[in-house]
Amino acid sequence: QDRLDHIEKRLGDSVDKHAEELAAAHAKIDQLRGKVSEEKIAREKHHTGVSESLKQELSKREKDHHASVDERLIYLEGLVGDSADKHTKDLDSHKAEHSKLVQEVKARDSQ
Repeated sequence: QDRLDHIEKRLGDSVDKHAEELAAAHAKIDQLRGKVSEEKIAREKHHTGVSESLKQELSKREKDHHASVDERLIYLEGLVGDSADKHTKDLDSHKAEHSKLVQEVKARDSQ
């Protein structure tokens, strides 16, 4: 009977010890789940922040590029317009000189 009591006591102690260890392991698992969840939330916030910063930078670069293209186009249009104005003035000047020469030649020929 003593041996049986001793074995039962040992088994009971062993079961109690395993139950405590199992409860401690479950507590650690729950703690780790909480940390993983916190890390996931922090990572998602960081990802959202980085994504938003990236979108803003891309939008800024796109606007800068368009502004640059618009500025260059305005410059070129001005340059072409100035050139056309200059050519028109030169052409008018040449026409006037030509008319003057034609009149001089006619005047000389009629004498």
